[in-house]
Amino acid sequence: MTQAGLDEPATEWWGKAGDQALRRSAFKEAAAHLGKAIELADKLAATAPSAAPGSNRLHLQTSLGKALIWAKGHYAPETAAAFARARELANRVEDASERFSSYYGLWAGHFNRSEPGPMREMAELFLREAATRPDCPETLVAHRVSGTTCLYFGDFVDAHEHFLKSIKLYDQTWHGDFANRFGHDPRAAAELRDAITLWALGRIDDSLRLADRALADAESAAHAPTMGYALVFAALLGLLRRNPEAVATYSQALADVVSRYDLPGNWAAVFFQGWAKWSDSAEESRLAEMRRSLAIVRERGQVWLLPRFEAALAEAEASAGETDAGLRRLDDALAELERTEQRWYEAEMHRIRGEILLKRDPADTAAAEQSLQAAVAIAQSQKARSFELRAALALAKLYSAANRDADAHAVLAPAVEDFSPTQQFPELTEAQTLLSVLWESDEVMSAAALRQRRVQLQISLGNALIWAKGYHAPETIAAFARARELASREENASERFSAYYGLWVVHLQCGESASAREMAELFPREAAARPDCPEALVGHRISGVTRLQFGDFAGAHDHFQKTIELYDPARHGDLANRFGQDPRAATEIFDALALWVLGRNRRGFAASRPRPRRCRVVSACSDDIFWCLIRGIAGAHSVRPRGRRDLQPSVGRYRVPIRSFNRLRGIPSKLGKVVRRCQRVETHRDATRPSHCYGATYTLGLP
Repeated sequence: MTQAGLDEPATEWWGKAGDQALRRSAFKEAAAHLGKAIELADKLAATAPSAAPGSNRLHLQTSLGKALIWAKGHYAPETAAAFARARELANRVEDASERFSSYYGLWAGHFNRSEPGPMREMAELFLREAATRPDCPETLVAHRVSGTTCLYFGDFVDAHEHFLKSIKLYDQTWHGDFANRFGHDPRAAAELRDAITLWALGRIDDSLRLADRALADAESAAHAPTMGYALVFAALLGLLRRNPEAVATYSQALADVVSRYDLPGNWAAVFFQGWAKWSDSAEESRLAEMRRSLAIVRERGQVWLLPRFEAALAEAEASAGETDAGLRRLDDALAELERTEQRWYEAEMHRIRGEILLKRDPADTAAAEQSLQAAVAIAQSQKARSFELRAALALAKLYSAANRDADAHAVLAPAVEDFSPTQQFPELTEAQTLLSVLWESDEVMSAAALRQRRVQLQISLGNALIWAKGYHAPETIAAFARARELASREENASERFSAYYGLWVVHLQCGESASAREMAELFPREAAARPDCPEALVGHRISGVTRLQFGDFAGAHDHFQKTIELYDPARHGDLANRFGQDPRAATEIFDALALWVLGRNRRGFAASRPRPRRCRVVSACSDDIFWCLIRGIAGAHSVRPRGRRDLQPSVGRYRVPIRSFNRLRGIPSKLGKVVRRCQRVETHRDATRPSHCYGATYTLGLP
C-alpha cells in the first residue's frame, strides 16, 4: 500500500503493526513501524488535512515514545523528542488519555535525567488534571508519578501516601492494559517503589513482604519491561540491605530478561553483579566492572540511580585501600546533589563518607563526626528511620571509642526507640546490644537522671503557668515547646506524654487546629505502641476531645468510653497532677456533653448532675473549675444557665486568671441562640446531628 501511494490505509496498518509489536515487547520493531506510520500521517496531513484526525496522529506519537523508552531508553534524545512532540499535539485534541500518556513520557524523561524542576512540574500537572476528571482511570498513575517524585526529593512519608493510593485504586478491569500505555504494570511498579520507601521509613518487614508481592504481580502481568523493572528494584532493595545473595540472585535474573527481550538496562545488571561478587571476594576486577557500568550510566544520561551506585562504589574502593578515591567520589556525588536535588540517599552518603574518613585516619575524628551528625540530622528530617539508625550507630561507636558514653547513648537511644522489631535488619540488634552496654555506664545513668529531672521541672512549669497565666500566655506556650524539645531526647516515655499533652492543650486553646490534631494523633499512637501503657487512657481522652472539637460526636463518645473503661485508681490516681484534671472525671463530663448533642439527654445530664466526688477527693483546683465550666455548658445547652454561679466561688478561691472566667460571660445566651437556630433547622429538638452546637463552646475550651 505504501508503494502504491495508498497513504491513508498504509498509515493505519503501519500503526496496527507497531501496536502489535509493542504488545509482543518487540520494541525496536515497533519503533520502526510507528515511525513509518508517522511519516505517512504527516505527509497525508500536508496534502489532505481532513483525512488525518488529530487524535490518531497523537496516538501514533505516544506509541512511538513508548516503544523508544525500551528500544533506546528514557534518557535517549529520540525518546525525549517523541514525547515533546506528543505534548504539543495533545494541546490540540480533547482526548485526555493520550494527553496523560504524553505527560507520563515527559515526566519519565525528566526523572531519569534528574531534571528536578520540569519533573516536579509534570508530576503536579498530571495529578491536577487527573483529579479534576471524575473516575479518571489514569489517577492511579498520577499518584505513582507523584509518589516517585516525592521519593526522589527524600519525602518518604508523602511518597508512601501516594503509592498507597495508587495500589488501592488498581482495578484489573480498568487498568489491565496500562502496562502497554505507561511502560509497566501500574500496581507492581507502585508496590516496588513503596517497598523501597517503607524500608527507608524503618518498616523493614512490611517492605520485604510488599517486594515479594510486587515480584509476583510483575510475573503475572506477563510483560517483559515490568519484569525487568521489578528485578531492578528487587536488586536495589538488596543493595540497600547490603545483602549480596539477594543482589546476585535478582541481578542474574535481570540480565536474563534484558538479554532475552533486548531491553536497555544491562548496565544495571553488570553493576549489581559486580557489587555482589566484590562483596564475596573483593576482587579488583569487580571494581573495574562497577566503574565501567557507572561510566555507561553517565554517558547515557540516566542518573537517577547514581547516588546509590556512587556510594556503593566508594565503599568498595575504601575497603580495597583506595580511601582517597572513595572520598573524592563521594564529595563529587554530594556536590552533584545540589544540582539534581535528588535527596533520597543523601543521609547514607554522609554516613559512608564519615566511615571512610575514620578508616583513613582513626585518630582524626572531627571531620567524621561532622559527617555522621549530618547523616543523622538529614535522616531525622526525612523520617528515614533505617538511615537514621545506621548513622546513629556509627556515631555512637565513634563516641564510645572516645569514652563518651553519655553522648553515645544520647544519639543512639532515640534512633532505636519504637523501631519496628525485625530480624531482617542486623543493625537494630547491634544497636540494642550497644545500648545495653552503655546503660551500665555511670556516666550514662547520671546523665539520664539529670535529663529526666530537667524535663520534669519544665513540664511542672508549664502546668503551673496554665493556671497562673492561662493557656494563651506566651510563657505557657514556650514552656511546653521547650518541654517537648527536652522530652524528645528523653528515654522515659511518660515525660514525653506530659509534654505532648501540654502542647495539645495549648494548640487547642489557641485555635491551632492542625497542630492540635497532630498532637492528638501522636499521643495515642505512641501510647498504643507501648504495651500496657498507663497513659493510653489520656490518649483516648484527648482524641475524644479533639473529635468533639471537629464535630465528630459519635467518635468522641467512643474514645471517652475507652478512657473510662481503662481507668484504674491504683495506676492512674496521680494523673490529675500530671495532666491537669482527674482523667475519669474530666472524661465523664465531656462525654455527658457529647451524649447530649447525640440526643441521649438523660444519660448526658445524669453524668453531669452531681459534682463528681472524685474532684473532692483529689482536691485539685483545676478539677473543681473544670467541672463548673462544663456544668455551665450543659446548663446552657438545656437553656437553664447556672454555670457562672457555680464557677464564681472557685475562681475566687484559686485565683484563676480572670480572663478564663470572663470568657464564660454571655455563653449561656449564645448557646441558647445556637440551640434555637438548630431547632428551626431540625425537625425535632433532640435531633442527633446538631453539627454546629458545640462550636459556640470553643472559646471556653479547657480540655
